[in-house]
Amino acid sequence: MKKTGLAALILIAFLIGCGTSTAVQQLLVPPARAQTNPQRFEYHCVKIFRMEPEELGPMFSKLGAEGWELSIPIAMVQGQTLGACFKRPL
Repeated sequence: MKKTGLAALILIAFLIGCGTSTAVQQLLVPPARAQTNPQRFEYHCVKIFRMEPEELGPMFSKLGAEGWELSIPIAMVQGQTLGACFKRPL
């Protein structure tokens, strides 16, 4: 009886392992392919130090209409951003 119980326990563990392995495969991120071309961007940086907020909005809207996306603000001095870099796909 102990051998039958042990065999049943092993069979259950095997079935659970098989079930989880297929579920995990669906959750895994596929590996990066070395042969693919990664997305490339061009960058545009602007100096915005001492610009008024009402000047920044139209400038950012114009850049957005041209396809630019804010990538990173550049340096903070006493809470003021000195510049900003934008990117857009090539």
